Amino acid sequence: ALPRETLLRYPLAYLQYIAIILTNGAPDAFQDGVMRLNELREACERQEGPVPHGRDRILAELYLTRI
Repeated sequence: ALPRETLLRYPLAYLQYIAIILTNGAPDAFQDGVMRLNELREACERQEGPVPHGRDRILAELYLTRI
């Protein structure tokens, strides 16, 4: 498994990974996916400077993934 710092450095790729976790169907995996979504949102909101692919886009993708 990759360290969280590495995953957070590539937010779109990490978000795709989270989407796979959420659609897995296992209740434990779903809870893990929700926790990771929250963690990614918080990291994106508090990161100073530019966010790869743009902060607004990442936050919008996070919102759509939650739906």
